[in-house]
Amino acid sequence: MLRRFTSVLFEFLETVLTSVFILVVVYVFIAFPVMVQGRSMEPNLYTGDRLLVETITSKLFGYQRGEVIVLSAYASGVAGLANELLVKRVIGLPGDRIKIYNCKVHIFKDGEIFEIVEAEYLPQGVCTIGGRSIEDGRPYTIPEGQYLVLGDNREYSSDSRAIGFVKSENIQGKVVFLFFPFDKIKLY
Repeated sequence: MLRRFTSVLFEFLETVLTSVFILVVVYVFIAFPVMVQGRSMEPNLYTGDRLLVETITSKLFGYQRGEVIVLSAYASGVAGLANELLVKRVIGLPGDRIKIYNCKVHIFKDGEIFEIVEAEYLPQGVCTIGGRSIEDGRPYTIPEGQYLVLGDNREYSSDSRAIGFVKSENIQGKVVFLFFPFDKIKLY
């Protein structure tokens, strides 16, 4: 009887420890959950929405325009947010020449407007204006290894316009899945 109990206890502990090990590896090296705080990504993401952030592919291949990412507020220079993570959208890529004017983000190639970043995720009539770090009407070239990130709710977002371009090492990963609330489940 004691031998059977010991065997069952050993199997239980082995299962629990293996599960904990796998969860820790996944959380540290592959993906982690984040809860949205604040209004900066409305109307697409709201306070309390829960996201799964993947960390591997973006570190290998970089980020693409339009992807939703999570970055370290403290490392990016956002005052007063010591351990906070911010959710933003990638708008400008390393090497892009950009200018914010006429309520939009313009990307230039060879001196000509290559693209006006006005996507389906922004509500009609949203006006993007510059800030203290990226001023309205002034051209910038995004340095290598850095990104222009903006919140979808441009009026209430502390983003690159205020803090400057975000270094890739300050980006924790990209959002791949909205898993709560259940009526909003969505792959990114």
